[in-house]
Amino acid sequence: MLFTSYQTKKEKIMKIFNLTIDQEAVTISPHLPIHTMSKPRTKTTESSRRHAFSSFRERVDSIRIEPSKKLTKRVYDYIDTEDQTDSYFLTTLEHWKETNLSGVFTEFLNQVEQHCQSLPQLIYHKDLIYQALNEAIAKNDVHSIQPLLELLSQFIHDLGSDFLPYYTQTLKLLTELVMEVNPNDYQNNRNSSNVLEWAFNTLAFSFKYLSRDLIKDLKPTFIELLPFLKLTKKTYISRFCAEALSFLIRKSSSDSLVEIINFSLFDQLDEVLNNDSYCESLTILYSEAMKNTKGTFHSKSQSIFSKLMEISLYKIDEKAHPKLISIISDITLEILNHGTAESCDKFYVMVTDYLNELLEKNTNELELLTSCQILSTLSFAESGKKINNWDVVLNVVDTLVSKFPQETSQELMESFLYLMVIVFRNADIQSLTIRHKKYLDAAYKTNGFLTFAEGSLSVCTAKVTNFGIYKYIQNYINNCTNDEAESLTFFLETINTTTKFVIPDSLASDISKKVNSDIKSGSFESIYWKLLLLSYSNTFKEIELKLLKDLLFKLRSSSLDRELAAIVLNIITQKLNETPDSKLQSEITTFLETNFNKFDKSSKFLSSLRDYILVTKSGNFLNKAIQCLHYPTHELRTNAIELVITLQEEPEPSSILSQIRLIEQIPLNISTGRDITLRIRNLAIEYSKEIKPSNIDKQLIVNYLFGLLSNRFQPCWTAVYEALPIIASSCKPEIWEIAYKLLTLDYNQQSSDVIDESFGVESSLIDWQPRNSRLLNNFETFDRNYLEPFRNITNSLVKLSSNKDGKFEEMVRSHVLAALKTVPSVAEYNVTKLIPIVINQPTSSDDGDTDELQSWSRKDRNDLLELFTKFKKISKVPEADELYDYLLNLLTSKFLKVQQLALDVLFNWNNPSIVKYRDNLKNLLDDTIFSDEISKFLTSNSIIEDQDKPILMPYVIRILFGRVQGSPKINIKHGKKFAVITVLPSLKDSDIISFIELGANKTGYKEFFQNNLP
Repeated sequence: MLFTSYQTKKEKIMKIFNLTIDQEAVTISPHLPIHTMSKPRTKTTESSRRHAFSSFRERVDSIRIEPSKKLTKRVYDYIDTEDQTDSYFLTTLEHWKETNLSGVFTEFLNQVEQHCQSLPQLIYHKDLIYQALNEAIAKNDVHSIQPLLELLSQFIHDLGSDFLPYYTQTLKLLTELVMEVNPNDYQNNRNSSNVLEWAFNTLAFSFKYLSRDLIKDLKPTFIELLPFLKLTKKTYISRFCAEALSFLIRKSSSDSLVEIINFSLFDQLDEVLNNDSYCESLTILYSEAMKNTKGTFHSKSQSIFSKLMEISLYKIDEKAHPKLISIISDITLEILNHGTAESCDKFYVMVTDYLNELLEKNTNELELLTSCQILSTLSFAESGKKINNWDVVLNVVDTLVSKFPQETSQELMESFLYLMVIVFRNADIQSLTIRHKKYLDAAYKTNGFLTFAEGSLSVCTAKVTNFGIYKYIQNYINNCTNDEAESLTFFLETINTTTKFVIPDSLASDISKKVNSDIKSGSFESIYWKLLLLSYSNTFKEIELKLLKDLLFKLRSSSLDRELAAIVLNIITQKLNETPDSKLQSEITTFLETNFNKFDKSSKFLSSLRDYILVTKSGNFLNKAIQCLHYPTHELRTNAIELVITLQEEPEPSSILSQIRLIEQIPLNISTGRDITLRIRNLAIEYSKEIKPSNIDKQLIVNYLFGLLSNRFQPCWTAVYEALPIIASSCKPEIWEIAYKLLTLDYNQQSSDVIDESFGVESSLIDWQPRNSRLLNNFETFDRNYLEPFRNITNSLVKLSSNKDGKFEEMVRSHVLAALKTVPSVAEYNVTKLIPIVINQPTSSDDGDTDELQSWSRKDRNDLLELFTKFKKISKVPEADELYDYLLNLLTSKFLKVQQLALDVLFNWNNPSIVKYRDNLKNLLDDTIFSDEISKFLTSNSIIEDQDKPILMPYVIRILFGRVQGSPKINIKHGKKFAVITVLPSLKDSDIISFIELGANKTGYKEFFQNNLP
């Protein structure tokens, strides 16, 4: 009955307010809480992440200044345009009067409301209204800036041309406003990104409403905004300016457009040449002027682009031309990225028509270089996917090839080769098939054919291989001159192919004769590349064996010398195999035994030594070869394993060595991670079963396990950490020997090579490249990998030999420390050698690294301290007092982790007066209970017993000093610094003095006053 009465009342209420209710949509249940009575909304991605954090940069990057393209309804869109008295300004004002109650806006409203009740009244009082608007906007109030800026844009809408007297002042107002925006406002509390968008939308609307007057002469507007287009910081402001100004560009007449293009490019040459930010602004300005909705272009886009092409291509300025072509290329990339394949067709046709016209004239190098760069841009854009008809582009390439001279500057040649590589990579296979021979012939005729061959084989291997590039390479080798032989050697060393090339006998003979004379008088660099080239022909008959021996004995320990030693030893082996010489063999073997460590970082040397031993059956290298198993590269370890197998007396390798060989052959990938871990564990278990393992087995397993720590593959490290405790009982000295070597290794000075970093010829092609990051990075990579090495080929060969060297990475030190933590007894037994390493570490006040530590990272230092926390008898070593003082000093560190580790190590002294307060000291290093714990050390109610204070308080004072150095929280009264300073007066005077002394000693005042002052 009650429910019926309720229902009746509800229906009456609905009728009174003329409302209806859908009976099926609403169900009322007394058992459900109120918030479940209505059907819950299905959350979309947008609504569920409505309040997700986004940085200022992300918000700014998402802004596009194109208000005329926004389809959302605005309050002034409802105005009756046929009523001549209706005002856009008044309609907008009525809306914001109801929705904004901020002080600045209310004050503005009181000033102008009575003067703008109609359009005629607004026009009459325009000076007063504009002055009020200007003053209110200048206050930059976060709560009123949006309505004020919207009112300004509609004020311009109402006045039209009558607003022009205020135009310059308005530009200044808006630009000053955006320059005041600070991107570091707390969480955008001042609406930083929104203010930028509102201000530039207002600027864009002002351009729209005043466009008929402004396009007559764009220069005044451009000049006003020019400082903002040049900004090198806050470049988002430059972007917004360019996007807003692009509206006027597309509205301009042909004459006005030509004038502004000339003014923006040639009248601002200094900025074009020296300011990349300005060039980027121009790219945005002209590309946005041509864009329409997604995938389409404005009706005037072709006109704008044609004027840009004409002015930049035909108005030649040799100094500025590279930058101008760079800007044109950037604009081209922007519009090709924006449009669909169909809409981009007209631009491809237009650009190629201009290039054809350019090439039909008497072309010089500048015009050819211009064509190469623009064609590279067209071919590169979107990987060529936007080109529906490749013949349009390749026809111009055909013309370029036909006009290309045989003798060119290096700059033009490199640009042409870069174009050829891009064309072979991206061009349609059908269009390319017709022309590939012509293009390969053209590349072959240049002085940089090897550059093209190496680059194309790396970038588009399948295509150029099918087109027969190997025939061209072999033909190049057959016709190679002595001057080109060094470049050929570098090329053969760097390409990754299984194809075998034949070195002509005539070339090999000439090189062999030069080697004999070079060994007597020449440099090792010259000998190296000549012998390297001869190794591809396997022709060494004319080289004298005695000279090779003399050369081998002269070699040092540099990377180049190691690689040279490998080649020389390989040739010596072949000659001794053909003509044995026991005396010379004995001398060489003795030299190799003595100088093995000079060359053992070269995997080729280990392979050559193995061949030498197989031929001569001489030499005692087993222990030295086993040491190579801990080296950092797969090639070194593999060749070392094969060398050890060759040196073993048994016909079959031992079980340990067989397992090591198998593990090293397993590829490092996700699918093999578990298998590697199990095999390493089984290797350790099998070794541990040996009752009395041999010294060789000890050296084998320990060296190999440490070698695995160099792999960039975590399962290898974790498996080693598990294996070391299993084997440690029988090989502690072996573990320590390698661990100590890797801990004390200078990772930054592993090579004695002196490489000349300066190249003979520098390319200036980088100035021609667009600033588009994708294309620029692509060219820089191409230049670094394929162009640059051939500019100074000798230096490149030295670098190549250095790259083959086995160098340890700094991560190995971290892995070794982690490994020692699994067998702390090994490190503790040798703690006297570790203490000097710890003591030589920089303290917390010295963030720089000492020379002795070879730039140890803070993590490595902490790991070393953590290793010391596992030592139980550290107080009994001779250097204990020195270490103790150092650890006390570490307690003053501003880094919490360092304090915690130093305290844990100090606990290992097992001082009863310290141990009993272990928990209290640890609590001082716990952020959550620090403030509570510190109160327990007050003089009045201290928990410290009197007899313990002299020993304990130095710990407490140092911990407090370290804590007070940390950065305080936002509210300083809740920070650790405030807590420490609060408790200090409650301590004894002697403790306070100790605290102050710690700070004074950090300033180094003693050293300062001991020096003679000027």
